[in-house]
Amino acid sequence: MDLNSVSLTARLTRDPEGRTTPSGTSVCRMRIAVNGFTGNGEPKADYFDLVVFGRQAESCGQYLHKGSRVCVAGHLANNEWTDSEGAKHSRVEVIGRQVGFLDPAQRGQDQTTEPARQGQKAPEHEPSSTREQSSQAAPAVA
Repeated sequence: MDLNSVSLTARLTRDPEGRTTPSGTSVCRMRIAVNGFTGNGEPKADYFDLVVFGRQAESCGQYLHKGSRVCVAGHLANNEWTDSEGAKHSRVEVIGRQVGFLDPAQRGQDQTTEPARQGQKAPEHEPSSTREQSSQAAPAVA
C-alpha cells in the first residue's frame, strides 16, 4: 500500500467558502499559503486548495477567516471534471482530515476540528457528483 499523507502549517489566503451537498454533507473550501524558501534561500510561498467535510467544515466556516493560521493533516486528491463545454480539467487538492486553529482562541472557540473527537469519520474524498458543483461558488453554510 502506498502512503498519501500531508501535514501543513499555513495561513488562509481568503475567507472560507462553505456549502452543503445535495445529500446534506457540509463542505468548506479554503485556499492556503505555506511559507518556505527556494533553493537559494529566498522566501517563497506555495499555495494549495484545502477541502474539509462534515462538522469540521462547519467549524472552519464559522471560526476561520482570511489570514487565519492553521495546521492541517490529511491527504492529496486529484479532482478531475469535464466542464459544460466538454473541456477536461484537473486540480490537486488537500483533503483535510484534521484542522487545528493556531490563532489565539476567541471566547468560546474550540481550537481543533478533529472528526474522531466529534464522533464522525472524514470522507476519503468528495463524491464525484459534487466535484463539478464544488468548483462553482456557493452560499455559506448557515
